[in-house]
Amino acid sequence: MKKLFTLAALIMTAVIILDGCKKGPEDPFLSFKSREKRLIGQWKVTEFRINGEDTLETTWADLPIQATPPSCGTLNVTYNYTDDTRFNFDKNGRYDVTTKILTTETITYSSPGTSCQNVTNTLVDTKSVTKGLWNFVGGSGSIKNKEQLVLTESEDGVFGQVFNIIRLSSKEVKLYQAVTDPTSGEVIKYEWTLEPDSGE
Repeated sequence: MKKLFTLAALIMTAVIILDGCKKGPEDPFLSFKSREKRLIGQWKVTEFRINGEDTLETTWADLPIQATPPSCGTLNVTYNYTDDTRFNFDKNGRYDVTTKILTTETITYSSPGTSCQNVTNTLVDTKSVTKGLWNFVGGSGSIKNKEQLVLTESEDGVFGQVFNIIRLSSKEVKLYQAVTDPTSGEVIKYEWTLEPDSGE
């Protein structure tokens, strides 16, 4: 009987410890790595949703029109926007975010010829880098300790953003933000999914 009570006590203790390791709603039930070690490394944004719509790559087109000269047929213009964003978190609490934006237009004719050749033009091709400090916060109200991530863009702590951590594993990170538009009062929901950066 004593052995049964000891075994039950050990199981209850393990459950409490494991439950304490799980912070975000989709966190792995068991991880042998600390939250810091799970986050440290290079990550690529594979999904960025605004109010549920993925915005990493968008394609749209103008209405077809009659080309000039008429022998070229119909003129079609299609635009493509891509966002390539990568995060790097180091063990010293520093981070950098590199974002590459590329927008192209593709002009095609239904009857291409010498005077009306299909072509793709680059409209926007930019790269930006943001650096700063990262840290876990939480432990207030319904927010568990280390359930939020703060990215401070300057070392003096002047400007920073807080993200709710939905999932933090070695293979996937999910972040969430809800921002209220000061003009319209609309709540805008932002969701990021990050996966280990393979360099591609």
